[in-house]
Amino acid sequence: MTQNCYKIKGIYYFRKQVFQYDFRKSLKKLCGKKLYNKLLIESMIFNLTNYLNNKLENLISEGQCMSFEEVDNFVKELLKKYKQEAFNDEVSENSFIDNINSKKAQIEEKRFNAISYYEDNGDFVAGHTQKALNKEIFALEKDFDSNNFGRIANAAQRVLQRQEIISTQELEQIPDNMRKPFFEALLKIEMDILNQDIKNFQYNTGIKSNKSEIDTDLLTFLQELKNSGQIPELNLEFKEDNWSMIINDYILGKKSENNKLKSVEDIQRDLEQFQNFLLGDLNLGIKPRNIRDINKADIIFIKQTYKKVPNLNDSQIKTIKDRGIHYLIQFAENCNNDLKRKNIKLLNIAGINAKFKNIRAFIRDLKATNPIYKDLNLDLWEKLSIPENHLSSQEKEIQSQTQISPLESDILERYLIEKYPNTAQGIKNFKVHTNSSPHVFWSKILAIYTGARSEELAQLQVSDFKRVELNGKVIFYFNIIVTDYEKQSLKTSSSRRIVPLHNNLIKLGFLNYLQERKKLKKEYLFDLTLDKYGKRKDFPRNFNITMKDFFKENYSDIEKRNPTFHSLRSHFITKYLKQSEDSRFSLVNIKKLVGHEDSLIKKDITIKHYFKEDLDLDFAYDLVNDINFHIENAQEFLETMIKKFTYEKIVEDIKL
Repeated sequence: MTQNCYKIKGIYYFRKQVFQYDFRKSLKKLCGKKLYNKLLIESMIFNLTNYLNNKLENLISEGQCMSFEEVDNFVKELLKKYKQEAFNDEVSENSFIDNINSKKAQIEEKRFNAISYYEDNGDFVAGHTQKALNKEIFALEKDFDSNNFGRIANAAQRVLQRQEIISTQELEQIPDNMRKPFFEALLKIEMDILNQDIKNFQYNTGIKSNKSEIDTDLLTFLQELKNSGQIPELNLEFKEDNWSMIINDYILGKKSENNKLKSVEDIQRDLEQFQNFLLGDLNLGIKPRNIRDINKADIIFIKQTYKKVPNLNDSQIKTIKDRGIHYLIQFAENCNNDLKRKNIKLLNIAGINAKFKNIRAFIRDLKATNPIYKDLNLDLWEKLSIPENHLSSQEKEIQSQTQISPLESDILERYLIEKYPNTAQGIKNFKVHTNSSPHVFWSKILAIYTGARSEELAQLQVSDFKRVELNGKVIFYFNIIVTDYEKQSLKTSSSRRIVPLHNNLIKLGFLNYLQERKKLKKEYLFDLTLDKYGKRKDFPRNFNITMKDFFKENYSDIEKRNPTFHSLRSHFITKYLKQSEDSRFSLVNIKKLVGHEDSLIKKDITIKHYFKEDLDLDFAYDLVNDINFHIENAQEFLETMIKKFTYEKIVEDIKL
């Protein structure tokens, strides 16, 4: 409980200031959400707050009310201690010699190491020099003058990380309502200390120029260049982008357009990462960049640098991914150059281009809606993409390792057979996957023989399945449509289609399963849970996990990512295209079968409407059943398992 309090001279204080004797917020922090809600349900919070209020009134009436004066004094003493131990005055005889190996010198050395940096050309600037000191003072001034608590707090944390004077325990004792004044005072003190460091440098080196003189010389020089016509205009101000405002405005607009929550969160993540990229990292010598000042060289720099961004899902990155994009790039490069460490996978080109697409859309919106950015050059920003043919041979090699391994028929067949070995555990798993957890078995089987997307299959309702007799044949099919907009969605308008059932699905007992769902009066084909984005993530999960283990055990020599559930869809399309000698198996027909949007047809007004029409059901049924999937052994094996452990008699026809 005391973690939400601080203690000074034996007295415990709430971290949050209590206004008008309202203890509820503090009690919630003190008790924790679970205990607080339990007490609230049991009507104990009201009694407890009344008790505390009465006690407080008694204390006031007796003149024993706790004053914050002691807290004020505590904070002031911390600041005094910091200034006393960090301030190093060497502008006197022998003071430099006296300070050698002293605690002040050690503190100073740590500060200098922290503010040293590399320039764009690779030159190292030591922290004790005027250049580095002036740069840090300028950065602290900008943060202090912003009057933005977040920036002030971040700057203060940067200062606190390079000192060993104020302990973490002491910082934790500062109440929330006093943190801003403490941080502001700390920045003032630090700027005084840095200015003294400049004086020490000048005194000990004999260099007398100061910041204002340097700035004056620079201004004069640039003004002369401008007057001579060698530069078009004089603009020394770094026009900071109000990132918080422009990103929030854009995201608010995206939400108002009823975009999917996951899509909006992905966009926000990409823009915040881009913000972090443009703000640079002074500790690594990477200068900040402003949106309005981006030029062709900057676009090239952005593209080249993004190629080095690590995959944030890498186990070595997950715990430090909030350290900033430039830090992560350097960390990944160091790991990949260390032969003793496992290489960190980089973000693939498709992922990078997806981020660039979101950035370009953001820039276009910024130009159209914000007068400050009306002069942005959209033609320049459109160059923010990386076509695959622009990659070097080495980059193509690196990118090839991030691609998903193709799911060949022999690999798929082996996986389907070895997933359920003839052992007690293998048979038990098969029974579970076809009975209590049927989505595990049927998800991959449906994907193999229909080529449908994971979410399309996961959201199927029993009523989506239809039966029809055509030309003497009984055909079962299902509609991929949306009838429940709260729980279903489609990727594009082209996703809406009819999908005939392959005969192999019926041989495996799918109609048996469908009949069971109808008898139970179930609405959906599978009982699956929705995550906060409205997605059914447990549908492909088992396949992805078991395929990863299967690949690691049998194909560890393949230096690509393991196949995923989506690879089953790719396998369907690949096997379809193998029938190319038959004119029926055209590109237009496969796009209609799997719900792909055809960009060429979309642009052609004449046939756009025609493309929207479904394939003739009888024709589509024949197409699907004529595909050779080259997994006959797995089909035969699974048919035997189904008849032995799940359905004694396979149903070949049912009424729907």
